[in-house]
Amino acid sequence: MVWVTLQEGGGSYRWINHVIRSEASEWPDLLVADWNAARAGKPWFKPDGLHLTADGAEHLASFLRPFVLRAASRRS
Repeated sequence: MVWVTLQEGGGSYRWINHVIRSEASEWPDLLVADWNAARAGKPWFKPDGLHLTADGAEHLASFLRPFVLRAASRRS
């Protein structure tokens, strides 16, 4: 199972990320993909700062790939 952190733009997203990170210790099969940290400072977003550009979508997919592969290999 892979949970992905959110881009922290407001208080509720910070809280959701906190919950995601804190739950990882309770669930041994849970992998946390910290997108919030990986995307920080990158020019992968449209002017609204929220929606991904095409380049950003490719980077998100590349970022998630090893987490998905690791999770899938645990199920074998």
